[in-house]
Amino acid sequence: RNRGLVYYDQKNYSQALTNFNQAIKINPDFADAYNNRGLVYSDQKNYSQALADFNYTIDLDPNYFHAYRNRGLVHYEQKNYAQALADFNQAIKINPDFADAYNNRGLVYNIQKNYSQALANFNQAIKINPNFIFAYNNRGFTYYKQKNYSQALADFNQAIKINPNYANSYYGCGNIYQQRGNKQKALENFQTAANLYQQQKNLIWYQNTIDKIGELER
Repeated sequence: RNRGLVYYDQKNYSQALTNFNQAIKINPDFADAYNNRGLVYSDQKNYSQALADFNYTIDLDPNYFHAYRNRGLVHYEQKNYAQALADFNQAIKINPDFADAYNNRGLVYNIQKNYSQALANFNQAIKINPNFIFAYNNRGFTYYKQKNYSQALADFNQAIKINPNYANSYYGCGNIYQQRGNKQKALENFQTAANLYQQQKNLIWYQNTIDKIGELER
């Protein structure tokens, strides 16, 4: 199993699958192996197989809170928000200190434009894990949607302080400075974001950011 996780972290999915399949063959009731194989399928966007593995993990161990969270993320990707919410709720019910599940639940509330609930969940995630970069970034995005730009900027800056290579928060700062009419600061932040996206081979967001820079320079 551990070797499978090493391959998974390296995004060597075929080797990871081989290892998890072998672990399941040796022990057909090995909940961790089904959960980890589900993560591979999820990353490959093979959602039906991922759901099957997470479902079976939960059948084997109904208190496996990571599997509820992982299944919730698949539902989230498929835009099944009610089911995603139910899974995140269950994960939190089993483990009330599960910061990831609060962060994920906040994302669902964000999409549903239930911003007060989104903020409550991001706040809780940060309370549990004060260095939770994604929760700061997501809370910043929520404040941005509410046009609460000073709070949004504070959260994006905190995310950058924790990880200076976190491109999404520079992008968020760029949006705020653009809204405030500070073209120079907006360009600086978008350029930093673009450079990081390019280094990290995130080509979709690299192109989005280059388009933003093009708009500002017209």
